[in-house]
Amino acid sequence: MPENLREDVPTVLITGASRGIGLEFVRQYAEAGWQVLATCRLPDRASLLRDLADRHPTIQVHALDVADENSIKSLAVKLDGTVIDVLINNAGISGRLDGQAFGTLDYQTGRETMETNLFGPMRMAEVFLEHVAASQQRKIMTVSSMLGSIAGTTGGSYFYRCCKAAVNMAMATLARDVAHRGVIVGVLSPGLVATDLTASLGGDKISVQESVSGLIPVIEAFTLENSGQFMRYTGLPVPW
Repeated sequence: MPENLREDVPTVLITGASRGIGLEFVRQYAEAGWQVLATCRLPDRASLLRDLADRHPTIQVHALDVADENSIKSLAVKLDGTVIDVLINNAGISGRLDGQAFGTLDYQTGRETMETNLFGPMRMAEVFLEHVAASQQRKIMTVSSMLGSIAGTTGGSYFYRCCKAAVNMAMATLARDVAHRGVIVGVLSPGLVATDLTASLGGDKISVQESVSGLIPVIEAFTLENSGQFMRYTGLPVPW
């Protein structure tokens, strides 16, 4: 267990923490007094995250690639003995949008998108389950998307939609499988947030601050009774 982590202070592990929603999760949890394990693929290039960690001694930055099983297992070993109250699966990729239109589908893009957006959260949940189960809050939260709603689909973005719908099912299934351990699972829709990933998309967007300010209370409100649900940052359920 890292020496500077305290057992009497809650701990959150966040993937994809170098920018966008992940970085904002780091900022808001740190400002709320949490211990934050902030992970990203290339910490040496994550200048904004490094600057934030310099200002908050409760933030630790770790290298992690959720598409690499060995990377996940290595971090789990490094954090052996660390209890994680909330695990937030935030890391994700959109994939090449020009390869996701019917008629010109690029299946390599599909494989890469699934590897990160579906298998990444599943690997994290499997490898870090004991860290989470040993904590007080025992929560595994996955950032999904409205585009993963089958009921709400409008067409296009095939692979991104499919991987989000798939991770929704994976997390709903996980909620049943870990309930006997007291572990709570949630699926989150952050809204259409103004980030690098959505820069090419139209529509009215919200800020990362607004999204995360809504998501954190939603995470807090999850219990075993509503474990496995798909919830919007506004606190309203999202149709599957």
